[in-house]
Amino acid sequence: MKPVTLNRVKVALANQSAPVSQPDAKSATIVPPSVAKKPSFLRFIDELDQYVTAAEKTQTAMAGVKQAISTQRIYLEFLVSETEREQKIRQMPAEERKIVEQRLADIISRTTTPTIIYTWEEIPAPFVADDRQIQKRIDAEYKNAMDEHHQYFDEIKQRCVKDRSFTQLLYPKLIKANFPKEKIYKIVPTNQLFMVLSDVILAKADTVN
Repeated sequence: MKPVTLNRVKVALANQSAPVSQPDAKSATIVPPSVAKKPSFLRFIDELDQYVTAAEKTQTAMAGVKQAISTQRIYLEFLVSETEREQKIRQMPAEERKIVEQRLADIISRTTTPTIIYTWEEIPAPFVADDRQIQKRIDAEYKNAMDEHHQYFDEIKQRCVKDRSFTQLLYPKLIKANFPKEKIYKIVPTNQLFMVLSDVILAKADTVN
């Protein structure tokens, strides 16, 4: 029999399992169900729902803005189209122009469809949302829509700058259609406005004579 040494006693004590202490009931932390981590598919559904809700509210807030922009765009595109048609006719040889103008006059005389009257619609400000993140989306979409709308006005203005005959034909149509004066100034360059007015006056005088 081997003598029991101090080292062997230490090894034996070290190999014994330490007693498991019971947690204090007062110090135990209970995680409420609402704070517990959701499964990934539930988080995806929540995020999708938030995205759809934000998109719906943004579209609702921008509905009036988009409608007014669309009305203005149709209004101006119609006048530009009429100007381009008249400009092409004026560039034809005299005999061809006479034939085309006569045929157009015949078509107009047989037309029973009532004349379409475009009513200018001012662009309203979008609705204000009570959610900051949704409001940011609305502001960003409003800015993009207005930037694109102003760009279209600028494109027509550049045509007026480069083509005086286009301006001469477009300006009277804008006036006749009761186009807002402040919008006309955004299209017809100021330095051409007086020249166009004088051309219109001279054209009327030639017609009378």
